[in-house]
Amino acid sequence: MNKENIIIISNISEDIERQIINLDKESFEDPNDYWEENKSFELFKQNKKIELAAINKGNNELMGYVLCIVITDEEYNKIRIGNHLESDIEIKEVIAINELKENNIYNLYFSIIAIKPKYRGQKLGNILLASVNDEIEKYKQRNIHFSKILAYVVTPGGHAITRKLGLKEVGKNIEGAIVMERVLLQ
Repeated sequence: MNKENIIIISNISEDIERQIINLDKESFEDPNDYWEENKSFELFKQNKKIELAAINKGNNELMGYVLCIVITDEEYNKIRIGNHLESDIEIKEVIAINELKENNIYNLYFSIIAIKPKYRGQKLGNILLASVNDEIEKYKQRNIHFSKILAYVVTPGGHAITRKLGLKEVGKNIEGAIVMERVLLQ
């Protein structure tokens, strides 16, 4: 995939959000493995998602996306010890992006990276991962910091992706998913 044919956007429109939700549904065999549609759209409406979407310049088609959410310390700790599943995250435990304050430190939950089947195997995942690091750097330049990144991993591909982001295995959750973490600030 030629990087020049891809636009990475962070200002997600309602149309792109609906495409993201549909891609999410298509990406998982088990409907319990993805964010429930209403919850996902509510997070979008409340500006509680950091989403980066890869758009094909030629036809404006969504190619893939990555989703992160900023979560409270309490929620982070529940997820990290493995007793709390992603589906258990309540909207009130997710911090709105426009409420992030300068000189504060937050926790980031890396939820998903999904790529449309026809774009898989073309290094689009690497482009999206680089975009996550770029986004973290943009927040840092605004003096908004993330101390830790956390993720649950259920597939070998997910394990490889989170390792590329610098996350390391710290345990397993109650369903057997691998808990991955990256400490950015001590």
